[in-house]
Amino acid sequence: APQPDEKGYVRLVGEIPPLPEDVRVYPAEQMKIDSVAISAFEQFLSVTKEKDINLILVASPVVTGEDVDALQAYQLLKQKAAFAGIPLLDYSKDPTFTRQYQLFHDGNHLNEDGAAIFSKKVSQDLKKMLK
Repeated sequence: APQPDEKGYVRLVGEIPPLPEDVRVYPAEQMKIDSVAISAFEQFLSVTKEKDINLILVASPVVTGEDVDALQAYQLLKQKAAFAGIPLLDYSKDPTFTRQYQLFHDGNHLNEDGAAIFSKKVSQDLKKMLK
């Protein structure tokens, strides 16, 4: 049965089992650049700029703590954000979450416990940035 939606947030329950050290959540050879997604992202950036909306991008934790910097799509995202002067809070390799399987529903989605910790961490970092 689908889990209830709470104003856009869907609680994910359960834990991912431990993964072997060599398993990657985002294998580089499988991560292709989606030109439609890139175009939509560029349009999104353009609209936020036109409407004078301050934007901050957030990269969520990945259970393996793998180096997402090696991914072409991630590099493009960082490049476009930097060009537009948009800050990026990158938690992909945050040690609070790396290999903490009890905090993840699957390889790249936090469960309810992980989401609570992540939300608090992002909130604290945003408060520091917006002072």
